[in-house]
Amino acid sequence: MPFSFDKSLLDNVDVGIVVYDKDGWVQFVNATHLKFSYYTYEDFQRFNTYDIYHSKVSNICLFDKAVKTKRPATAIQHTYHGRDDSSYDKLVTAIPILDEFGNIANVVSTFVDLNDFHAKYSAAQQESNITYDMSPSKKYQAQVIYGSGEMQRLLDTAKVIAATDVPVLITGESGTGKEVLANFIHNNSSRWESDMVVVDCASLPEHLLEAELFGYEKGAFTGANASGKRGLIEIADGGTLFLDEINSMPLALQGKLLRVLETQQVKRIGALKGKNIDFRIIAATNADLTTCIQDGAFRVDLYYRLNVMPLTIPPLRERTGDIIPLCKHFLSRAFKRYGKTKTLSPTAYQTLEHYDWPGNVRELKNFIERLVITSSDFSGEIHTIPPEMFGADANLSRLDRKPKASSLSLSQSEEKELNDIVSALYRSGGNRSLAAEQLGVSRRTLQYKLKKYRIKVNMEPQVYIGETPAAKE
Repeated sequence: MPFSFDKSLLDNVDVGIVVYDKDGWVQFVNATHLKFSYYTYEDFQRFNTYDIYHSKVSNICLFDKAVKTKRPATAIQHTYHGRDDSSYDKLVTAIPILDEFGNIANVVSTFVDLNDFHAKYSAAQQESNITYDMSPSKKYQAQVIYGSGEMQRLLDTAKVIAATDVPVLITGESGTGKEVLANFIHNNSSRWESDMVVVDCASLPEHLLEAELFGYEKGAFTGANASGKRGLIEIADGGTLFLDEINSMPLALQGKLLRVLETQQVKRIGALKGKNIDFRIIAATNADLTTCIQDGAFRVDLYYRLNVMPLTIPPLRERTGDIIPLCKHFLSRAFKRYGKTKTLSPTAYQTLEHYDWPGNVRELKNFIERLVITSSDFSGEIHTIPPEMFGADANLSRLDRKPKASSLSLSQSEEKELNDIVSALYRSGGNRSLAAEQLGVSRRTLQYKLKKYRIKVNMEPQVYIGETPAAKE
């Protein structure tokens, strides 16, 4: 029976597909299967499945089983390349297609390279590990995106603290997300229906910071608003006051703030008496406050007043499980903003995971935005990330690991090619298909190069040039 269909449709499926007639002659092979083969489409037209089996290219003939049982058959098939010593494992399913009389008309076989499968499976796991923790209201403020156990434990603690009104001191490097954690605490507290007022203590000079925090009466100073002004502490009444970079607050204002915390009253500049207020305070710092105390830059009594419940956010390099979930979130935001639909390959994600991110989440956010803007196409997958995008002074030591010295006698160009191949294998986690994609060559060409340079990749993966350590023992 003739087998007709839209071939271009099957060529775009990322699973290898071969269609046989009832006698085992190849009627069609899609582009994905050709990519993992040494043979052309014309070569396959001359193949019979029994010939392939008897020539020991494959160790299992599922076609025969599917024809005899008239039921789908699945197995892991070990496949040998006839032109070199390489081999790989595939998950193969042979599906019999019956005619109107119940006889075999065709057999459709699907082939999944297990190396590719494991890479995609890992990527899918990372995708599913994205966690969005939202409060009942003001979700745009409370969204926390993470995938690591470190952040899960931190948020579990923060949620317990949120149920109380005790002061919280959040420490962490610049860009780790201290304000995000403060929002999380506020939105999981009983004050979530009121505002969280944010004050960046480093952004204002002392005289303006005092006026903004405490407010002032009319005529309190030259240039003051004729009707006076409420301070941010007053505005936070019933809600939460978040003081970011508290270490930058001048000593004189630290004393006034301590007085507010102890009396629960705020007195405007120029006022004769204070006003009762009810607010929760959360402070954050990227500096070691104990060192600031030793240097005379921070009051020890204010430190103990704020440090009732200390929380420390680890830097991004210590919670690498958050990198991919954050990347996906920032990609989604960039799509909406710039109208570009981009995805990252597993190789690209591994590169991002292996970078130290000294600027933490803020640096990652800006990096993803720059990556989307500078990519030329409006859609598609970004396969590799050029090292220069990380900056001239970037620490890329975790991106490129040096191969062991080769015992082969190589020219300078061959040595460079060898290093490129080993680097690609490391970046792709030992996956030959991804490494070939990164190098811009076919899998067939990469297999040839692996044999030429005697490169062996085990499943950890580690790369050895020449003999493996086990072979030398």
